[in-house]
Amino acid sequence: MQLYDEVRIDHFRAFAGYYTIDAEAETAMNGVWQVGPRMGFFDGIKKRMGDVAIIAEDLGVITQDVVELKDKIGAPCLPFLPVGLGCCPSNVQLLHNHTENSFVYPGTHDNDTVLGWYKALDEGTRGYVSEYFDKEVHEGNVSRTFVNGAFSSVARTAVVQMQDLLALDNSARMNVPGVSEGNWGWRLEQGHYDRLEEVSATVMRQIELSNRLP
Repeated sequence: MQLYDEVRIDHFRAFAGYYTIDAEAETAMNGVWQVGPRMGFFDGIKKRMGDVAIIAEDLGVITQDVVELKDKIGAPCLPFLPVGLGCCPSNVQLLHNHTENSFVYPGTHDNDTVLGWYKALDEGTRGYVSEYFDKEVHEGNVSRTFVNGAFSSVARTAVVQMQDLLALDNSARMNVPGVSEGNWGWRLEQGHYDRLEEVSATVMRQIELSNRLP
């Protein structure tokens, strides 16, 4: 906290309950759920450090005990736009279900870029995306559609990767979890820099339209 105003905790659900697997097991099929440290951990932090701004990464299968723990410490959640599309209207990742105490992402370092994700969709899900945004969404505008969607969310903060601002495909993907080589190598190149003035003007206008100016 000497370096940052807020800290994101990945895999937050493990503080409520976590899955253990014997080191000798060949698969994860016979693991056991264990109770996590829950409020004891966060009470200890508060006693030692006072109020600490924590962001809870709550992707994955989230049970009620995880939600209750997150709410008890007041931690923002992280809705991730692509997850809910093609699912069901009640999915908490969808724009209309967002809450103010959230950090919304159109894409993250561990996932496909928005364009890369869209290219892999079947026609049915692509149709659902167009239907949800009430316009014809295609490869040429899907990145901007999701970026604009993140800005228009009621979430307190919108976090957007440069790859999605530039509408790049999976050749610009940052990281593939579980793959030990070839990650974290993407960099801005001269061709990207040449587009930044145009991109920044577009982004600034959307920030104004969504009332996100400080």
